[in-house]
Amino acid sequence: MEKAAAAFAMETPKELEKGLTLEYLALPSPISGRGGVVRFFLLANKVVFTEKLHSLADWGGSVKAKYVAEGISPAGHLPLLWVGDGPACSEHISLMRLVANLTQLKTAKDADCWSLYAQDMVADAYAEWRGDWASATFGGDDAAKDTYKATIPGRLKQFEGVIAKAGLKGAFISGDLPLWGDSALFSLISDNIATGYTGVDAVKEFPLLHQICTAYAGIEAVAGWYGDSSPWK
Repeated sequence: MEKAAAAFAMETPKELEKGLTLEYLALPSPISGRGGVVRFFLLANKVVFTEKLHSLADWGGSVKAKYVAEGISPAGHLPLLWVGDGPACSEHISLMRLVANLTQLKTAKDADCWSLYAQDMVADAYAEWRGDWASATFGGDDAAKDTYKATIPGRLKQFEGVIAKAGLKGAFISGDLPLWGDSALFSLISDNIATGYTGVDAVKEFPLLHQICTAYAGIEAVAGWYGDSSPWK
């Protein structure tokens, strides 16, 4: 955790000339969702951005239909990332890779191909779990939530194995600041704690996952976003 905090303190802010705007759902704090994954990634790497937030009611009402009809988000997905005036870019894992390239993040530039593969491996494995969490949380009845909750110990064990295979090059998979795989995993585990499917003590049983999550939560900008609502306190 100290390595991540120190690395963050040494980073200089990165601002694109055209500007970046992250458009995503405003979920009940401290839940983050897919948009929160990108937000944490930007915050943790000191990438300057502005936000445009939608409530669930507004997005599910007329806004989503408008964005699909006008081709702004053809698949009807949030988050979106606007580089200057656009066009809007979509799909949250791809957005983080894009930002890493646009801003020439040192952690990504210095990483070897195997470390970047490990980021992709974690992000790919995460996608199914994120979808199942969203389905249970926003569309499932009590029985569906209980069924989903029963899968969490096995999933934590699975991802501990994934991280063990990938290895850690510092506080995170590729160094002392997080990239897209770290960000996806941190946000999802945090969301599972925030929505009552697991707890910090359960995560402590998996030392590599716990290291990534506590290091991420300890980064000043991330801790500042959570305030007193952090699931890691």
